[in-house]
Amino acid sequence: MYKVKTHIANAHGILGDNEEALQYYLIALPLAQRCDDKNAIADVNYNISITYSSLGNTFLAIQYMEAVFELDVVNKDSANVASDYLSIGKMYEAIGESEKGLGYLINGLSYVDSIRYPSRYFEHISSLAMMAAHLGRKDMAQQYMKLTKSNIGLIQSDRMMSDIHYKMGTYIIR
Repeated sequence: MYKVKTHIANAHGILGDNEEALQYYLIALPLAQRCDDKNAIADVNYNISITYSSLGNTFLAIQYMEAVFELDVVNKDSANVASDYLSIGKMYEAIGESEKGLGYLINGLSYVDSIRYPSRYFEHISSLAMMAAHLGRKDMAQQYMKLTKSNIGLIQSDRMMSDIHYKMGTYIIR
């Protein structure tokens, strides 16, 4: 039954009705929990987190994403754990807790390294560079910026690369 509620929620999300999507996800969560399907519980929590984030409630989004993180660790899903670290780090930055966000990004980098997930690796190091620069840690920002340059082959878009370097440069100059 949780799958039906999740599909309905997904449809509402696609149509841009995030409030209604959220209501269906919140109904789906206890149904998934009753089935004791850890992957399903993580998926529903993830959808709730993303929906709260899109509605501007980053605090609740973080709570649900941390629940996803815990389940992904239990499920030994390294790819998702790496993604969770990145998501949580960016969410903490969004609410002004960049120091805490930076910690999540640093911890997540080891997961990204271990699974050899190129796009996540690049996203992590570029996010690390920008967040470190934002916090005034120029040496750390430059270290990660160099890593983005040495891993430029992971990015298909020259425009994306130039946007990332522009943003990092702006932070470093400040």
